Amino acid sequence: MLYRQLQTILVPAVLIGGYIFFSSREGVIADAWDGFVGPFLFTYWVGLGFVITWEVVRQSLHADKASPKTIALTGIAGAVFMLMMLGGPAVLFDDPWLFGVAIAPGIELAMPWLRGRSVAEEPPANEARDLEAGDL
Repeated sequence: MLYRQLQTILVPAVLIGGYIFFSSREGVIADAWDGFVGPFLFTYWVGLGFVITWEVVRQSLHADKASPKTIALTGIAGAVFMLMMLGGPAVLFDDPWLFGVAIAPGIELAMPWLRGRSVAEEPPANEARDLEAGDL
């Protein structure tokens, strides 16, 4: 939970600081910041917002004793709905920076799998306690 809080604070701080620092500079590094690093960090930050929102929704579904199938279908339906709101799958090819939004949720979905548990399983007790206390 702490790493997510740090990311939520550090990513926008680095993003804003980078734009302030590189706004008056020229060169390869400034061009790389404006052309790649800055947009990627912004889309990663948006994806981090999706991760935090999904965690709250998942906790609510677990509190309501939803089945793992219901939780999985809710996640898939939410992702498809968001993609359709953006303009459908073609928007991913029109604006490749949107792939950056998928990085944070992808990491979040891979972590339970790497630890050997299902994504739809209820999180460990300390995570559930933190979320119930409102510690996002």
